[in-house]
Amino acid sequence: SHLKSHSPPIRRFSCTFAGCNYKCARSDHLKSHTECHLLSDLWFTCTSNGCLFKTSRRDHLNAHLLKHGPREKAFKCGVCEFTCTSNGCLFKTSRRDHLNAHLLKHGPREKAFKCGVCEF
Repeated sequence: SHLKSHSPPIRRFSCTFAGCNYKCARSDHLKSHTECHLLSDLWFTCTSNGCLFKTSRRDHLNAHLLKHGPREKAFKCGVCEFTCTSNGCLFKTSRRDHLNAHLLKHGPREKAFKCGVCEF
């Protein structure tokens, strides 16, 4: 069992879509991969001149774009100083404190849900 941790996994599941060489060791990974073929109209494509890279995941596109060198942050939020390289990209963070700090730049917000009985 310990020796298995030192050897690469056996990739016995293969994608059946024409031209795709994807292989993996787990059937659930293959199922997830297959969705990228079915949702191909939602792919993110590289905008660099002559590059044909495309992916179903924004984070993979962002990692790929680093290979083309730094880009100018052309798109700016109209309320705060946040800038991004992609039009329509919104501020994202996994930390609530970062999100709260960012939202303070936009001023007071209305509560989405308000109690009809009390002031909460």
